[in-house]
Amino acid sequence: MRTRFWTILIAMLIPAGPAILQFRCAAQEAGDLLQGVRAAKDAHKLGEPVDVEYSIKNRGDTACTFHFRSSKEFDVWVTHAGKEVFRLSRGKVYAAMLHNLTLNPNQTKSYTARWDQKDLDGNQVGPGAYKVYAQLAADKDAPPPTATYVYLGRSKVALVPVTIKEAVSRSKELLGKRIMIEGVYRGWKPDMKDPNCKDGPPVTRGDWAVSDETGCIYVTGAVDLDPAKDVGTKITVVGKLSKTSKGQLYIE
Repeated sequence: MRTRFWTILIAMLIPAGPAILQFRCAAQEAGDLLQGVRAAKDAHKLGEPVDVEYSIKNRGDTACTFHFRSSKEFDVWVTHAGKEVFRLSRGKVYAAMLHNLTLNPNQTKSYTARWDQKDLDGNQVGPGAYKVYAQLAADKDAPPPTATYVYLGRSKVALVPVTIKEAVSRSKELLGKRIMIEGVYRGWKPDMKDPNCKDGPPVTRGDWAVSDETGCIYVTGAVDLDPAKDVGTKITVVGKLSKTSKGQLYIE
């Protein structure tokens, strides 16, 4: 998909009064700006390059424009035990280039990056779970970072950490497997715009929903949260990805 870029005049950099709102994104404010990051594989051997893809989609009804002051449009960084071990932009020099990125309704922009498993000092990192973050590097109103996990030093993992978008797009591969999703507890107030939640609870009336930056999915089973008072609480869900006879995905 081709993305259009516009060069803007220097005079436009100093708008008067409310004109600065030209860079605000209504889709982001409405929760219709979806983003996700994933590695090509969940598990890698030590020393094997980790290829990462970051995508951002405008699911709203109006165009969403972001402003950049340089050729840097996104960044990727990796942490281990809370400590940053890699940042894509570290040590790089970006060309000064004033431009905009406009995402029209239902348009997606994707970026790719590679981590060679070296830390900030150039040394090979050790085995374990690493958290990969990605974020748009917009000058104003940049969306918050999104993240996923990769495991180093293993040929495969029993627990697959994914975004909801990944769980849906990779459902044939992940169906019946245990997955982990980090998101926000929605209780009995799912995102009705999401095709996977619009039909309501898949198993029982007590099923509850969880959402992340990429989508919404139901979970069946008890949880120690109030479906009305605790909506918005950050939560990590671990369970088996299942599907109803009508094709609705859920976690149990």
